[in-house]
Amino acid sequence: MNNLNKFRQIIQEGPDYVCISCQLALFRNQVIPFIEEKYIKQNMSYEIKKHIQSYFMYSSSREQKWICKSCSDKIKKRQMPSRAVVNKLKVCKIPSELKRLNNLEKHLIALRLPFMKIVNLTSGKLSSRLTQKGTKGPLHCVPSDVEDTVTTLPRPVDKSMMVRLQLKRRLKYKAVWEEQLINPNDVRDALFVLTKMHPGYK
Repeated sequence: MNNLNKFRQIIQEGPDYVCISCQLALFRNQVIPFIEEKYIKQNMSYEIKKHIQSYFMYSSSREQKWICKSCSDKIKKRQMPSRAVVNKLKVCKIPSELKRLNNLEKHLIALRLPFMKIVNLTSGKLSSRLTQKGTKGPLHCVPSDVEDTVTTLPRPVDKSMMVRLQLKRRLKYKAVWEEQLINPNDVRDALFVLTKMHPGYK
C-alpha cells in the first residue's frame, strides 16, 4: 500500500516545471530551483558571465524559476548543454498554412509516410480512445514524391473547392489506408511555405 501511496503522490503533479535552459516541461524530481549565483560567480570575467547568461531563457519576473539537473551540471562546468535552446534548438512558430491542413493533406506533402498497425495495449471497459496504444508487426516508411503527388491534383475552380481523395500503401492494393476530403489550394500553399523554410523541400 505504501508503494501505491507513493505513486499517487508522484503523479499528483504533471510535467509542469519548465527548464529555463532547454525549455523542456519536466516533473518536479527532474528539476532544481534556479539560483543564478550558483552559476555566475563574482570573480568571473564579463565575457564568461555573458556567455553563461546566454544559456538562460527567462524574464526578470520574481516567480520561481527551474533548471533541469542535466543542464545545471553542464553549465557549472562552463559547457553548453546539448539540449539548450540557444544550441540552435529553438522551435519555430508553425505557419497558418500548415496549421489548417487535415491529416490526409499533411500526408500528401510529407517526404516519408510511415505505415504501421496500432493496437490497444490494455483491455477492459475503457474507451479505445483513452487506452494506451502500441504498434504491432512491421513498420514501413515509404518515401513519397511530393512534387509528382501535388501536380497530379486537379486544378480547383475556386479556393473553397474540395476533392475526395483515397490514400493507399500501393496503387495495386484494394484496401484504402485513409480517405478524406482535401482542399488542393491549401496543399499547394503549404508546400510553397515549406519550400521557403525547410531544406528537404528545396
